[in-house]
Parts: sequence; structure tokens; C-alpha cells
Amino acid sequence: MNIDHPKAHRVEGLWFDDGNVEIHVQSARYRVYAGILSRESGVLHGIFAPPSLAQGARHEGGHVVLEDVLEVESFPPYPAPTKFIDIYACLRLATKFQVKELRKRALIHLSAPFRTSLRQHETRVSCFREEDRDLVWSESPRFSRIVNWEWSGPPKKLICIAALAREAEALWILPVVFYHLTQLALELGADLYSPSVECDGIAAGLSAADARNISWATWKLVDAATTISDTLRDGVPAERCATPDYCLIRRTEMAGTLLARKEFIQSFSDPLGRWYPHNWDSWCFDNDVCAPCRRVITEKTEKIKAECWDRLPEIYNLPAWEDLELMKRAEIGDCFARRFDENIQVE
Repeated sequence: MNIDHPKAHRVEGLWFDDGNVEIHVQSARYRVYAGILSRESGVLHGIFAPPSLAQGARHEGGHVVLEDVLEVESFPPYPAPTKFIDIYACLRLATKFQVKELRKRALIHLSAPFRTSLRQHETRVSCFREEDRDLVWSESPRFSRIVNWEWSGPPKKLICIAALAREAEALWILPVVFYHLTQLALELGADLYSPSVECDGIAAGLSAADARNISWATWKLVDAATTISDTLRDGVPAERCATPDYCLIRRTEMAGTLLARKEFIQSFSDPLGRWYPHNWDSWCFDNDVCAPCRRVITEKTEKIKAECWDRLPEIYNLPAWEDLELMKRAEIGDCFARRFDENIQVE
């Protein structure tokens, strides 16, 4: 390890002569306190804990650490599979020590499951879902659909993701993160309002305002789902429907059957995640609803979902999609840009 590189320079404001840990990031040098960093991060606590710290390199009496961790190439780029704990550690460290390329790489990973386009949101494929696995690596070179880390799991994990996004100013992922948290509000209970919850060694919490917006959003999302279900009972016949009275009876019966299902009642605050065109085709076919009526139901549903998506940032008191898109582009460029939507094939 060449710690006396001629181009090395100390970063003013993050160099303390009595610090006991020296951090090297390319040519930048920081001298800080292991104890303070350990309190801020469980990841750093593990790095600084003995015996690993005692066995590391030293320079001018301080321990030299994180030189490899903060190198950009130490963190594989998207779409390589990764973990939230790695994204969390790299993003916070890269932001703290102003490693721009590493921050960008971490933000791209963080953004992968949480898109700013409804089409991308609906057509994501995950490295971790059995039904998606065959599709994942047969995508175009831009891998515009792949979700490369497991973002679901314990509900508290989404709270930690939201807190990280706030801290890193990655606001463009928050509408979808908050949307998923709304589905989990009842399960989270008091944890939604807790100043600090813990998941995978990470402690974080939502602001009172964010928690309140997530909770209140439930009724707005239920209203959208109710509007969708009401399309089944619409008495206006579809153009070219040869049996309007019969189809209305069949659609009404289908609505009753669907709404009696436990999974539908439980997912009524998830209007974006339940009502897909292929679902309508299957349900309508099974219930003997004619093809013209199926098309009308699908078109109306897609319109309601698009309107709900457009309002999502407003529901959570966030900037509009257009502003969030500009923020995203400034940080991660064209990655996941909406212009890729037209190349996304829907199964």
C-alpha cells in the first residue's frame, strides 16, 4: 500500500491531528475518529472493531482503513446483484467523503426497484423471484427492467430505505417507497411513527410528516381501487357489445366474486399492483364477458391507474414527477430514463 503517494492531499475540515483513523480515497486523505464513525454505522463498527483495526496498516500513528472500500471499482455496477446493506454503506460513505462516482453507482443501485415511470414500475423483473429469473439476463444490454437487490422482506427495511433516500436526497425513489409502505402501514403499526427502527443492523426512522402522509394515503389509494372495481358495474354498454344486458350481469357477478376474495380485500390499497391487463383478460374470459367489454374494462382501468400514478408524489407531499425526474437525471444520468419505456416488452 503506497500511503505516501506524492499527489495525496489532506481534506480540510475532515483532518484532525488527534484522530485515530486515516481514510484514503484515491488521492484524498481524511483523519477522523473511529469511535464517532462506529456510532454512526453498524457497518463501520464492524470494520473498526478489534482485532481487524489493530491488524491494519498504520500511517503517522493512525490506522489506514477504507482505501479499498471507497474505490469505485470495489462496488460492482448495476445490474450486478447486491444487497441493501452494501448500498447503504457505500452511499453514506461516498456522500460523506465526496466520492462522486461511487455515490452515483450506489444511487443507481438504490433506484433500481423504485422507478419514476409507471411502465417500468409494472414491468420490473427481479433477480430474486423464481418467475422472473429466466428473463433477467436475456434483457437488452441496458437492463432497463432488472431489480438487482432484495428490497422487500421485513417492513422495517422500507423505513430504512426511505430514511436513506431522504439523507442522500434521492427523492425520486420516495413516491414508490412510500406507496409500498402504505400497503404495510397496518403491519408496521407504531413502528411507522417510531423515531428509530432497526433492520439488518441499520437504525433509522421516518419523519412525523412522512409517516402521517403514508398513513393518510391509504384512503386515497383505496378510492382509486374502488373506482377501478366500479368499472365492472358500469351500465354503459361497450361499443360492438352484442349482449349488453348479459355482459352487465356477468360483470356484476364477477365483481362480487373478486371482491369476496381475501387477497383482493387485503390489496385494496394497492391499485397499481393488482389490476393488470392480463388479469382482466383471464377474469373476463372465465366469466364469459365478451371481448369488446374486456377491452373497455382494460382501457378504463389503465386510465385510472395512470391518473393515480401521476398523483402519487402529490399524495405524499413530494415534488411532481417532472421535478423528481430532473433530480434523478442530475444524479444518475440516463439510467432508467423514460425513453427506454418503448423498448420494454410486456409479457
